[in-house]
Amino acid sequence: ISEDGQWVAYTVNPQQGDGWLYLYSVADNRSDSVACGTRPRFSPGAKYIAYQIIPKFAVTRQAKKKKLKEDKMPKNDLEIRILPGDELMKVSRVKSFETPEKNSQWMAYLLEKEQEEKKGDKAASDTTKQTAGTASKKPKTAEPKGTGFVILNPLTKKEYSFNNVTEYVVAKDGKTV
Repeated sequence: ISEDGQWVAYTVNPQQGDGWLYLYSVADNRSDSVACGTRPRFSPGAKYIAYQIIPKFAVTRQAKKKKLKEDKMPKNDLEIRILPGDELMKVSRVKSFETPEKNSQWMAYLLEKEQEEKKGDKAASDTTKQTAGTASKKPKTAEPKGTGFVILNPLTKKEYSFNNVTEYVVAKDGKTV
């Protein structure tokens, strides 16, 4: 329930299959639903609602049957709906998101790692051959463990992006991230 009491969001998730997120406006007795929506969070003052969209059950099940590696599995998306209208912002491959409890319209989200290119594709496009004597050894560089991180105000569309972030916390009062 939003802090002003004008909006209600809830999810219905079956044990097997796709769930639904329901959004209900108390003021005008209007409701809406979002397939595969989960984890709804209202902003302070109920100016927007953010929620994750999980991959469809059948898609995830097929990926598990194929025994795909974690980086190849289907990933969650983030949707932000500006209230009371129907304006939507969509962000793909979002690992997690947080909104403050009060005082701020800013939110933060952490992205999944980018999918790596197949090594076979790179070798196929390379037309020059190197022999064992001419190949140079490159020192291995440590890959960053973090991913992309964004601090966003959905109402003004202003955002700040950071690289190689592993963890984050949004203060309850909304003044710091």
